[in-house]
Amino acid sequence: MWAATSCGRTDWTPPEPARRPTAPATSNVIGARLAMTVADTGRTAQLYRDRLKFAFEGANTFAGDRDLAALYGLEAQVRRGVMAAPGGRMTIELLEFKGANGTPLRTRIQDPGTARMLLTVRDLPAVVELIKASGSLVTTTGDRAVALPPNLMGVMLPDADNLYLTLLERCTDCAPRDAPLDYVATGKEPWFGTWKLNPAKSH
Repeated sequence: MWAATSCGRTDWTPPEPARRPTAPATSNVIGARLAMTVADTGRTAQLYRDRLKFAFEGANTFAGDRDLAALYGLEAQVRRGVMAAPGGRMTIELLEFKGANGTPLRTRIQDPGTARMLLTVRDLPAVVELIKASGSLVTTTGDRAVALPPNLMGVMLPDADNLYLTLLERCTDCAPRDAPLDYVATGKEPWFGTWKLNPAKSH
């Protein structure tokens, strides 16, 4: 994992993916990596590196890359970075384009193509406030965390680049799962109906 650093380097390139695939020999897919386009790498770093303590590394300047331009099918300069959650193995590559006339997405969670990342956290209310300080609004019903079986508290809110963050924290007997797997909810459970979109913020 990378140490948390500022985006101050100009000679940085993302690390190469692992060269020893562990997928079965019969699999057509031998590896995967997630990449997302951001509007402002510095702003993204402020949220994920400074507030959420992600490992974060990247370039501070834009550069032309003929090979990437051919891959993406566009003529533009790009600034690249990478981040990883504390204790996590999955890395997320960040791409910020210059001169490509990009249009920021503002989708709802139910809209096809919307991405969501689940984060297990400590002190859920404090983490929510850290993210709200960057301008995000909670979309969970009631603007607060809700109980989810088995014994989780959860809340959802998007970041500035339309990546929805689902924050989960374990709790004690807040929503136990003591029913069989074929259990059908009656609608009278204390947790029933708490995980819904806020109509006022889903448009």
